[in-house]
Order: sequence, then C-alpha cells, then structure tokens
Amino acid sequence: MTRFIPYPRRVYRKLFTTWARRNLKLIAFFAAVVLVLIAVETAVILLMLPRNGFSRWLLGALQATSVAMGLYATNAAFLANKREAI
Repeated sequence: MTRFIPYPRRVYRKLFTTWARRNLKLIAFFAAVVLVLIAVETAVILLMLPRNGFSRWLLGALQATSVAMGLYATNAAFLANKREAI
C-alpha cells in the first residue's frame, strides 16, 4: 500500500470536512437519534425476549444496523448538499 492518497479522495475528504464543520448540529442530531434508537431497541430486546444466544445476536444486529443507518444518513445529507462531491 502506498502512502499516496489519490486526488479525488483528497478532494472528497476536504469537501466533507468543511461541510461537517458547518453542519455540526445536523450531525449531532443524527448521533442523538441513533443513540435513542439503540437505547429503545436494547430495552425492548432485554425486556421482551428470553435471554438466549439469538436475542443477543439480534440485539447486536439491530445496534449495528442503527449505527450504519446513521452513517448512511450523514453521507446522504452531505452528497445531497454538495454537488461537487458527486
């Protein structure tokens, strides 16, 4: 692996960091929604399902999906607002 970072990746990273600095409230909102969603999912799974391997797997899968959705929403919001990034 070389140390050279391709030009498009450098430009994309620079566009994203400048956009993220200007939209910290939006990113904080996405993070808060993900945390609340994870807390609700955890409470429901632990209170409603029996404690076995499947419920633990389901809890982990739901939490990972919630984090992935938050990251996807952030990236989609960035691409929707920055035409140059596409």
